[in-house]
Amino acid sequence: MFMMSEGWKFLTFGIILAGISMPLAKAAHGFDKLHFAIPATLLAWAANMCWIMSMKQIPLSTAYLVWLGFDALIMIFVSVIMFNETITLQKSLFMLLIFIGCIGLTLGDSPHE
Repeated sequence: MFMMSEGWKFLTFGIILAGISMPLAKAAHGFDKLHFAIPATLLAWAANMCWIMSMKQIPLSTAYLVWLGFDALIMIFVSVIMFNETITLQKSLFMLLIFIGCIGLTLGDSPHE
């Protein structure tokens, strides 16, 4: 059975928080709509704290690339659902490459002391 280390738990939770904060930030229109801007800011801060905590056990290069890759994939799906953006075949292929790269980074990761 796969046991996720504390570092990977922090990174996963941070990616989820960032995935929630970004659409809120877009909906805030800068800081025009504070009822979106304030939660977006707090969630983004919490996401970054999780990312920082993850680096106690995950190398910076791995944590950063996995964070960016999965966050990008989440943003694409959220953009399609919430903001009616489209996914082309080309975008789908590159999304698959990002996903494969992120999985490869997680499988090839060695513990960071």
